[in-house]
Amino acid sequence: MKISSMLLLVGDSYLMKTNNKLESCSIGIYDSSECQKPSTFYSGERLISDFSLPEQELIKRCSGLSTLSMESNIYTHHEALILTKFEFLQKNCCNLFRKQNHSNIKGLRPIDLPAADHLKAITKHKFKAGQKLCPRCRQDLCVKLQDLSSPKFNSDSDDPTNASENLNASFSPLGISPLKIQRIRKQNSLSYAKRKLSETHNAIADQIAVVGDLTPADMKAEPESGQCKKCSDYDILLTELKQKLELSSNREKIQILTLAPHSWTSEKTALEFGVSTRMVKKARKLKQQGGILAVPTTKRRKVLAQQITQKVLDFYEDDEISRLCPGKKR
Repeated sequence: MKISSMLLLVGDSYLMKTNNKLESCSIGIYDSSECQKPSTFYSGERLISDFSLPEQELIKRCSGLSTLSMESNIYTHHEALILTKFEFLQKNCCNLFRKQNHSNIKGLRPIDLPAADHLKAITKHKFKAGQKLCPRCRQDLCVKLQDLSSPKFNSDSDDPTNASENLNASFSPLGISPLKIQRIRKQNSLSYAKRKLSETHNAIADQIAVVGDLTPADMKAEPESGQCKKCSDYDILLTELKQKLELSSNREKIQILTLAPHSWTSEKTALEFGVSTRMVKKARKLKQQGGILAVPTTKRRKVLAQQITQKVLDFYEDDEISRLCPGKKR
């Protein structure tokens, strides 16, 4: 009897263990994956409500099960795969733009939940937080974002019909004939557009002259190109500085390099003046400390004290240490 009862107990415990192994969490039921592995470090289960809202969203995205309720359970094995190891297990690029034969493994960077939503809006494909992008996909993404942020994607005024109607409404008070560029041949459209632009400029100048009690001739006079003169003076000054630099010492070169424009990079400054980038960096550091045309300070050499020098002389002039040879000049 005792042996039979023991066998029954062993059988019951075996059946209980078997039933426990057969039980799966919500994710295991959804994707038919194994929830409990004998060799895994993670064991036990948790409710979805025990996780924070970002973690709940991440679990839904990575598992593909968007209908998880607060009472749904998840084994810690799946929790570790999704929240801890998912990003580590991504060894290839997620192929943002679905290119053929694209499986880069170098330079990968993970994406988070906001980035995944943003990428979905751009590419119309679903992405998971923790997936990774390669440098090429990131570069293509930057180009795509620049195209989307350009005015032609955001402005309604680029519609030819609306733009033509708006211009014609502005031309009517100025006494200019309506714009009919759509009826002009393509090879003549540029000259037609320039002629219309000139008419508009003259009409506006006439109106401003009437309001300001001026003559139209004064309004249409060409302004002096003062900016061009400044550019010419700047070029002459830069050429003279380069000539002076060639005949200067290193200290004077560093002093002259403090005049280089702040907008120039170290490489551009070195290329323009024909010096090393190390000298340019010294000049910029000097400019921060003393302003333009600051004189570099000379490094003082280490000089022996007078007492030490005298001790050395006394040592070698001592007759017990050294003697003068006969006929040797002192």
